[in-house]
Order: sequence, then structure tokens, then C-alpha cells
Amino acid sequence: MQSFPKLISHIYIGKSDVLDERLRSHHESKVFWSTAFAFYRPADDLHGGQIAQLEANLIEKARAAGNHVLHNVVTPRKIGKGFEPESLAAFAQQIEEMLKALGHDLFSTQSLPQAQTEKFDLGYTKIPENLKTVVEKIKAWCLELPATNFYETAVPDFRAKVMHGESSRVFARVEVQKHAVKLTMKAGPTLMLDAQSHVYEQVREELRNSHDRALKHLAD
Repeated sequence: MQSFPKLISHIYIGKSDVLDERLRSHHESKVFWSTAFAFYRPADDLHGGQIAQLEANLIEKARAAGNHVLHNVVTPRKIGKGFEPESLAAFAQQIEEMLKALGHDLFSTQSLPQAQTEKFDLGYTKIPENLKTVVEKIKAWCLELPATNFYETAVPDFRAKVMHGESSRVFARVEVQKHAVKLTMKAGPTLMLDAQSHVYEQVREELRNSHDRALKHLAD
């Protein structure tokens, strides 16, 4: 994404003994991808257990950096005697540096600028005291998502949009009513939430799905 070039929406990290077979398999099953990078070390340098550990380490670091790493089951094998962690760390560092040089910084911790968030003090939307917590939760969940701007309009309402280069797409609209908050998501459900609602995990997941659909639409 041009606005936030270091933020990656979806990535997959995996190991393979036969690379061309793995690429063909992923081309059919993981349709989100457009670019692949392969890193190779001689078989007598790092053995299978070390490579499995490297895979697990990179996945953990990529997730900690804020990326959406496609779920895959990783079970590192037991590493035998004589293992030198410095060799594994050096290879991981080489991978990170090469990717960064190619314009794909997947492992640096990212944060969105504070300017992406507008305060609830513009005066357009009046929020009843009992609904402020609901609105704040929705706002927080939206801003967990990469390249997202949550803002108030003069309609009045609040909207969340995902940005991709110079383009953007609204994926959620929040309308504050007298006794409930109406949350409308693009190509998703419309939910009515009051102070007693107990469906917050569902709301969080629906927002994430709506965000991903909007980003995919922009990328396409």
C-alpha cells in the first residue's frame, strides 16, 4: 500500500522441500497472493528442525509487527545437539534485510499516525452517556485494523475506511440513535447495539471481515 508501504494485509510464511510443487499448490489454494520470495540454505548448513524453528520464529515476529499472517499449523521439530542459535538468527536477519531492500518490510513493528484518528469533539454527533462505551469499543476495534481511518461526518455519523494508496473505501458506518448504536458494514450485517449488548466478539470479527473485503476491492 502506497500510503503505508510497510503494512501488509495478508502474508504467508512456509517451508518446503520441493519449491515448485509448493508454489503450484499455493497458487490454487491461497488466491490472495501476488508475489512470492524464496530463501535457500544448503542442506548441510541448516537441518529440518532448524528450518522448522526458523519458520515458527518468522511467523511470530510477523504477527507481532501487525501483519495478518495466514493461519498455518507450525510444529517445530526438536533441535538436536550442536545447534548454534547464532546461525539461525543470522539467516533470519538476512531474510529480513533482503525483503526490506526489496520494499517489503514485514517484520518491523508498525503504528498508524495519530492523525488518523479524529476525536469525538466536532459537535455533529450527540452520544448519550449510556452509548459512549459502545461507540468507543467500535472505534478501538476499527483502529486495530491496518491503514484504517475512523472519523466523524456532518451527516451526523461515524465512519471507518481503509486506505490503499490514494484510494479509500468505507467499510463501516456508525449511527448513534436514541437507545442504540446502528452499525452497518459493507457487504455484511447491520447490527443494533445497546449498552446491554453481549455480542462484542461477533462485532469485532464482522468488522475485520468487512475491512478485508474493502481492502481486497481496492487492491483488485
